[in-house]
Amino acid sequence: MKHFYNLISLPKKITSCVKNLALGVALLSAGNISVKSQIWTINVCSGMPGSTQSNTYGPMYTTATANATNRLTSIYPSSQLTGIASQTLTSIYFHTGAGNAGGILGTPNLKVYLKEVSNLDWGSGALDWATASTGATLVFDGNPAPFVGTTGGWKQIPLSTTFAYSGTQNLALFVEYKNPTASNAVSWSYEYTSPCVSGSSSGLETKYSNNTTGTLPTSLASTNSRRPYIGFDYPVPCPAPTNIVTSAVTQNSVNISWVAGGSETSWDYSIQAAGAGVPTTFANSTTNTLNPTTLIPNTNYEFYVRAACGGTNGNSLWKGPYTFKTLCGPATSMFENFDSYATGNIVPDCWARIVGGSNTAQTISSATPASGTRNLYQVTSSAANATVVVLPEFSNINAGTHWLRFKARTTVAPGSLDVGYVTNIADASTFVNIQTLNILNTSYTAQDAEYSVIVPSSVPANARLAIRNSGTSTAGHYYDDVYWEAKPSCIAPANIVTSNITSNSVNLQWNASVSTPANGYDIYVSTNNVAPTSSTTPTLTGVSSTSQLVGSLSPASSYYVWIRSRCSATDFSSWSTQIVTFYTNCQAPVITSTTGATVCPNQPATLSATAGSAVMNWYSASSGGTSLATGNTFNTPSLSTSTDYWVSAATPTTGYIGLPAPISTSGNSGVASLGLIFDALRPMTIETVDVYPMHATNTSGTITIELKDASNATLQTITANVTVSVAGALNTVPLNFAVPAGTGYKLVVTGKSATISNFLRESETSNFNYPYTFPSVCVITGSTTTGYYYYLYNWKIASACESARTMVTATVDTNCLSTSEIDKKDSVKVYPNPFSEFITINKYDLVKTIIISDLSGKLIKTINKPESVLRLQDLSAGMYILQLDMKDGTKQTIKIIKK
Repeated sequence: MKHFYNLISLPKKITSCVKNLALGVALLSAGNISVKSQIWTINVCSGMPGSTQSNTYGPMYTTATANATNRLTSIYPSSQLTGIASQTLTSIYFHTGAGNAGGILGTPNLKVYLKEVSNLDWGSGALDWATASTGATLVFDGNPAPFVGTTGGWKQIPLSTTFAYSGTQNLALFVEYKNPTASNAVSWSYEYTSPCVSGSSSGLETKYSNNTTGTLPTSLASTNSRRPYIGFDYPVPCPAPTNIVTSAVTQNSVNISWVAGGSETSWDYSIQAAGAGVPTTFANSTTNTLNPTTLIPNTNYEFYVRAACGGTNGNSLWKGPYTFKTLCGPATSMFENFDSYATGNIVPDCWARIVGGSNTAQTISSATPASGTRNLYQVTSSAANATVVVLPEFSNINAGTHWLRFKARTTVAPGSLDVGYVTNIADASTFVNIQTLNILNTSYTAQDAEYSVIVPSSVPANARLAIRNSGTSTAGHYYDDVYWEAKPSCIAPANIVTSNITSNSVNLQWNASVSTPANGYDIYVSTNNVAPTSSTTPTLTGVSSTSQLVGSLSPASSYYVWIRSRCSATDFSSWSTQIVTFYTNCQAPVITSTTGATVCPNQPATLSATAGSAVMNWYSASSGGTSLATGNTFNTPSLSTSTDYWVSAATPTTGYIGLPAPISTSGNSGVASLGLIFDALRPMTIETVDVYPMHATNTSGTITIELKDASNATLQTITANVTVSVAGALNTVPLNFAVPAGTGYKLVVTGKSATISNFLRESETSNFNYPYTFPSVCVITGSTTTGYYYYLYNWKIASACESARTMVTATVDTNCLSTSEIDKKDSVKVYPNPFSEFITINKYDLVKTIIISDLSGKLIKTINKPESVLRLQDLSAGMYILQLDMKDGTKQTIKIIKK
């Protein structure tokens, strides 16, 4: 705070002019003691307020005009102001009075300007107020004027802007006053006196005034010189210290020094958190150097200091703030979400960055963070231009007790980030990889958006953890909410894999947990993509191995899998965050019987098979091969040798997938392979798709659509004629693209005629929601550009749920029997089928041997010289194949089902 001083009491009557300054020094109040000040009163003539004079005191003018602006200019010769030469003025003081005592009345709305001036009109002529105030410093702007420190008729106005007066020119004071309303108009009053020297105004200030016009009249006659009665406030020594220097900053210390401003030997100082402002509490030092050693690492501080002169000299002004920041120290834990930093090519405090060459970047970004307003972004054009972000120093990096946990996403999946360490924070070649993370998610809200890496104790103690974008994926990578923390005592397993999927079962395998799951693993399988919680009841519990067959599933259904470790009866890991999904096969029809045939050389054979109402498909091989025919019977071509054929049973199905119709009314013109990405869970045919071409005037055009595989190789293409409209005309385009089972297919638009400007697409993410699923047939997983649904609506898909193939043999008998003998042969039948314990064989006397095997071909039993009834109660429930070796050398196979 400041010391404020009152004017000394003035004589009752002063009869002579005083052409120099009168200094008044006295304490204004006991509570405001910190900065020494003086009030210099510009008193040119006699007639101080309160003196007994014959002169008439009164307002210079009084106005009752509402909202009128009244202006006043006074000029003080430099010869009168030598006592305050080369000072910084910090306050002005107006003398107040009552009635005709002179001064300012009421609570005026004031604007006050100060300016050093020269060559102005000093006694005659006119002066424009606006011109005179040009370039002046506005040092006070108040409504109403907040007068403070009233003592002895003086009121202080602290300056909003300090004014440095050099003392070499005249000082002009410009005062603008505005009456608030007509009803409370107040008087603006200055003392005026008779001339100090009769007939002369030599050495006196010139005074101009006006009320509302903004144009000043001729200067007032020296015989009635009027002037404001004011004072100026400025500090006087105690001098402030100079040359304040902070140096040698460490994690917890700094050297601070300064030079005494005068002969003082004591200083008040404060080292405080940055932004705290002028100190209210402080310490004192009798030396001009400081070396604090208990500062907090990586912290912004500010330093203030002032001279403590003591006695009547008081204290100097505070000098500061002088800011510095302590260095980073080794941490034992960390959380960083980047929100306290600006965007740009930076990393947080205590981090480091190694950026590769061309077309790479590493920045703090505001693009869709996981939390708050910021996240970190890395993109790399190639392995040669890898970017590395180096984390802070951790004192427990090789304790083996901590892990690095963070959320990550990629602009286009799949992405890849390496987590490891560097031994030189400026050299990417010192990077050593600990674990490569495959980033499959494109949003932070995905179940698998959080990643964790356990840091082994083999890491060097002087290493710094680092995250590298190696260039394996050139997609943009973001990560956020980074933790260095103690790893849990129980950790979930990783790398869950599905295999041997049937219509009602799946085999699961996983990597063992790095913690010891003494009580095995829990498995949760659900048709809902809702992650389990700690209170969720597992599907299976206490699994002791790292693989498990899960049965009792529904056919043609999508499933999701989570696994957790059971380290003890009470210590469970979190559920796995890896997204594991699979689709059970459809329930294929069962082939109940097949019948081979024996023919003479160069004769065709008729083979047969039955499976209820299912469609029978005949093939030339056990898988793949050529589709030969459909139907319950198959007539082979003429055969010269015995030949195996295969038959399957299929139930055809047709359905639709994808967004049924556009929601958006806006289009896009791109045809550079823009479309949708999908998986075919089984062989299928894309029969048709809907598109909506647009043009302002044209009504027809062509569109090219292609089917591409995961490597972007074109498999099939078609160019179709379409109709066009302003709003987008519905066109159902026939494709009939046959798609084998596989993943990563793309159905894309690769061309359009010039008569088409756009196609309707979805750019508002609330309009679509991947994945789109045709159960057990097809899944549309996303778009070729993240965040869009491109062009192709309402796919019509045809597929069939097809059984495994069964071999049926056409036997060529080189010792061919006569036609009459062949005709006598009758096929053998078994019943009941399905059976419970036994089956009956008609014409068993024609059968030499019966071989029973399971569907995989494994031999179950051989029956020589069979009887009419076979007792098979020892067989487990399931399907079996009876191979009948006939006494005439032919073979016949029949499928039987044990209940």
